[in-house]
Amino acid sequence: MKKIFLIWLSIVLMMLFPFVVKSQNLSNLLQNPEFKSKDNNIPDGWKWFLDKNVIHIISGENVNIVEISEDTDKYVPSICTTLKLDGFKTYQFSVDVKTEEVSKNAAVYYYWTDANGKEITKEQYIIKLSGTKDWQTVKKIISPENPAETKGLKIVLAIYGAKGGKGKVWFKNPCLIEVSQAQEQKKN
Repeated sequence: MKKIFLIWLSIVLMMLFPFVVKSQNLSNLLQNPEFKSKDNNIPDGWKWFLDKNVIHIISGENVNIVEISEDTDKYVPSICTTLKLDGFKTYQFSVDVKTEEVSKNAAVYYYWTDANGKEITKEQYIIKLSGTKDWQTVKKIISPENPAETKGLKIVLAIYGAKGGKGKVWFKNPCLIEVSQAQEQKKN
């Protein structure tokens, strides 16, 4: 009887295991992907570039959203974050993006960096958008060209400036995970 119970319990646990794995949170390597901000302007742990007056945090019920306007004479107002990581691993970056009346481009791009955070590659675009586009999730698998030299990654969320332009871009839910984790998520 005990043996039958253990077999039954094993079967039940094996059937439930995929649901438990699915519900686990993957380890997001980004600092402050929730875009929390003490001043409702720039997310804590992120840096602004060129014109912080056109960058705003919109507080949501479950998530904060970064809004960047193209109405500036600056070239590429943006926010960025730099993190250290293993150059011998492959990663998946994803972010939700929405645009409205963008006359030039809204963009998501990245640079690989050395141990000091210095950019060692040219910008590598994940996406460029213009016009009006509803929310979409953008995903890309990325890996360094020179793993031995690569010690970090700089991710940039941006819009190209157009003085007098009405365009805006919104970003939410940025995520960077190791590909092995992404593959596990895909299996389940």
